[in-house]
Amino acid sequence: MEELEPTETEQDDQYLLTAADAELLQEILKHNLSHQSGEKRKFRFQDLKFTRQLSTFQNLGTTAPQFHGFFVLFWMGVTLMLFRLAANNWRTYGSIWGKNEIIRLMMDKDVMVLGLTDLLLCWSTGFCLILQRVVLKGYIRWNGLGWLIQNIWQTIYLGAVIWWAYHRDWPWTHTVFIVLHCLAMLMKQHSYAAYNGYLSEMYRKRNMLKASLHQTKSRERGHPTSAKMGYSSAVDTKLSAKITYLKKNDFSQRSSELRNYSRSHETDQLLSLIGTIETGVPLDPSQVKSLGELLKQEIEVLSEGLKGRCSLTNNHYPRNLTVGNICDFMALPTLVYELEYPRTKKIDWLYVAEKTLATFGIIVVMIAVSQSWIYPVVMDTVRMKEEGMTAQQRLREFPWVLGDLLFPFMMEYLLAFYVIWECVLNAVAEITMFADRGFYSDWWNSVSWDQFARDWNRPVHNFLFRHVYHGSISEYRLSRVSASLITFLLSACVHELLMLCIFRRLRGYLLILQMSQLPLVALSRTRLMRGRRLLGNIVFWLGIFTGPTACCAIGVKHEGEAKGQLQQIGDVEVYISHPERSTKRAILLLTDVIGHRFINAQLIADQLAANGYLVVMPDLFHGDPVPLNNRPASFDLMSWLKGPPGHLLDRVEPVVQAILKEMKSNMSCEKVGAVGYCFGAKYAVRLLQPGLCDVAYVAHPSFVDAEELQAIQGPLSIAAAETDSIFPAPKRHESEDILAKTGQPYQINLFSGVEHGFAVRADITKPTIRFAKESAFSQAVAWFDQYL
Repeated sequence: MEELEPTETEQDDQYLLTAADAELLQEILKHNLSHQSGEKRKFRFQDLKFTRQLSTFQNLGTTAPQFHGFFVLFWMGVTLMLFRLAANNWRTYGSIWGKNEIIRLMMDKDVMVLGLTDLLLCWSTGFCLILQRVVLKGYIRWNGLGWLIQNIWQTIYLGAVIWWAYHRDWPWTHTVFIVLHCLAMLMKQHSYAAYNGYLSEMYRKRNMLKASLHQTKSRERGHPTSAKMGYSSAVDTKLSAKITYLKKNDFSQRSSELRNYSRSHETDQLLSLIGTIETGVPLDPSQVKSLGELLKQEIEVLSEGLKGRCSLTNNHYPRNLTVGNICDFMALPTLVYELEYPRTKKIDWLYVAEKTLATFGIIVVMIAVSQSWIYPVVMDTVRMKEEGMTAQQRLREFPWVLGDLLFPFMMEYLLAFYVIWECVLNAVAEITMFADRGFYSDWWNSVSWDQFARDWNRPVHNFLFRHVYHGSISEYRLSRVSASLITFLLSACVHELLMLCIFRRLRGYLLILQMSQLPLVALSRTRLMRGRRLLGNIVFWLGIFTGPTACCAIGVKHEGEAKGQLQQIGDVEVYISHPERSTKRAILLLTDVIGHRFINAQLIADQLAANGYLVVMPDLFHGDPVPLNNRPASFDLMSWLKGPPGHLLDRVEPVVQAILKEMKSNMSCEKVGAVGYCFGAKYAVRLLQPGLCDVAYVAHPSFVDAEELQAIQGPLSIAAAETDSIFPAPKRHESEDILAKTGQPYQINLFSGVEHGFAVRADITKPTIRFAKESAFSQAVAWFDQYL
């Protein structure tokens, strides 16, 4: 932005104001006009004020000591419960941790890599400081290229973390930790960059005005102020109307201060200067003097804005752009950047030790509750699905499952809140001497969901309030209702993203549930609920209690009509079954020797599609499958395989590769899993290579070589039969040893009482065989839900 330079005209004692950004000066003049009543200028990012305060539980201990015994009783009860669980586990399993599945899940894989990833995550936030220093030097403007670079960086930052979590194939515990910490650091970076970017524009404007003031003073010294006041007749008519309009509209609501003579005279002078600049009429010396005074006032206002809320330190912009300052902010338990925070005078290390001990103690309690009361119930629901129970049957079981989970789930919910917002954040606040401990309010007294959203997680609420809600209003001129909708939508999308990272599937459940809070908020404001705090709190707690919901899945279909279609792709006939919703995830189903027209295979394809996948099942045998029944007496399977023409690798694999290429190109399939039954298992295993298939499942595999298993580059699941001459026990054990050395995720389930071919051609009238067939199918769906 160029400096404002009053340029001398041909007439004596008159000056023409020339500027590349005259609108800025008009804005300054009108700002000054609107604040003639003495109001202090309001700047952005001053909507929140950090204060010295204790956490809500600490306040209860101070202001309501009569509750002290209640808290003692609660924690004694938790301790007794923990001892009881440990004793039962020791008596049953010989370990206080029971079967110890959850701890193994947390500690068995990539703990060191997780720590190094988190360290890199923290250090990479230094990019924001580098960008702000570049903006300060004037190489780029924040309102130009700066904010665009920052947003590109934030997108790369988030995308890289999610990709890394997928690439390392971390368990949900690791994924939740790294993604949540990534989101927290992302919000910190955004707040740091947005506030400093805003201050950089203010700093630049102030420097420009300082230069303009210097130019104005130079003109004053060279040309004494004229006694002539007012403004030229060329603009008199226009300005008189403008002054009348502005007085009527801008000052009608102001206090009586504006009605005294001196204030009105000053206002008229200001309005005169505005009108003169707008019409391009030269400034006379008196107006040049008024302009100088105005610039001086604006510079003082901007200097105050650059101080932010600093009252105890000199951490004004741009002094705050240091490594120490950004490191301090990244360590503080807040997501909103300020130039200065209230701080404590010293660290109470005894308090830190207390909160640290409480953190680890509560984590132990949470593991014990999960291991004893939640994990077994969850496994029972999984077992229901694996046993082939229909959605209707599982729905009948849902009330019992919900009843079993209500207490332990609520226990975990409350303990998770306490360990994060009361223990961890307070410990970090004490170490960093951060005095504002208002990380939450009494959310348990909420009578509506919007109150819960404000009080449950104050750091996130403050970020959304400043940078999303107020940002939408100030930057995009949205209404408050629209800004609230945007805020809720963004929060819901972030929660859904976390679920995507955990379950590797975009289901939309959390998005729908969180957006449904909006009508619930509206309901809480109706005449029915208004003022009825007890009823509102009961409704709120019922919503919290019923958090565990039924995860209904579609069961195995044993009989019926095929829903897919037979189509021609080149020279190959394929059976294609589409899911209800379009998807970029697909399954290439490679059949046994009976082929793609076998109704059992088609029903399996339909059921995979019903679970959300596009399924393509090609004819691997060029129209020459093995007949299921009525085979000729002279039929010999090995002769059929070897030919001529035969159905070996040289004839089958080109078909498989051609169909896979078609799926990835013309069908736009981004991720493809392979399913192989019997004969098809060999080719499903061979497809586990980069650029081909991402994951594979095979049942009672045939003719898979050891070298092919050793070469896999993706997750592989195997369903094996107890009696199988093609995949006998020695072959199965050899496969286990090979898979263990590949470093890839693998699974081998052995089903007793069944023979080779049970997953496709089972006699479902026999309960044991039916169970094995259904469980094998559920195994496939669970494997693809996890890895595809």
